Order: sequence, then C-alpha cells, then structure tokens
Amino acid sequence: MKLLQTILSPSFTWRDLSGNLDPADAGLVLTFGLRRAIAAPGVLAALQARFPAARQIRVSTAGNFADTEIHDEDLVCTSLQLEASTFRCVAG
Repeated sequence: MKLLQTILSPSFTWRDLSGNLDPADAGLVLTFGLRRAIAAPGVLAALQARFPAARQIRVSTAGNFADTEIHDEDLVCTSLQLEASTFRCVAG
C-alpha cells in the first residue's frame, strides 16, 4: 500500500506531509475537516483536480489530525493506493 497525507488550506494551497504516493495514482481519498470547510465552494473541484482517479470519502469532524498536529481550518487528506486489493464504495 502506498499513501500520501496532505493538507488543503482554506486558500486552496496544498502541503504534502508524508508518504510516497503520486496523487494521480490514488484510488481512495479520506478527507477530514469541519463541515463548513468540506462544504466550501471549490473544495470538491480542488479534491477532484488533485486526485482525479480516486473515490472520495469526506468526513466532518471537530479534530483534523495530521501526524501529531490538529488542523482546525484546514482539510486533512489521506490518499491510498492499494497494490494488491480492490475496494468499492457503497452507499447505504
């Protein structure tokens, strides 16, 4: 499995924190942030542009942890590429 943990600021600036995954190769992106940050205009387009092939799961939370830091206003994105497994997103 390869991963990349990255931060998206309210000004749509990306900051990669850790990992070795090219964002274009991500198959799944878990995005954590405040509800207003996740719903802000332009966020979905920014995520889709950065991770074009990935399934998106966005989770509202009061604590966006990246490594050992809390990022209240930023979105924390963890992207994954599963090398030997597959997954499906199912709404239910």
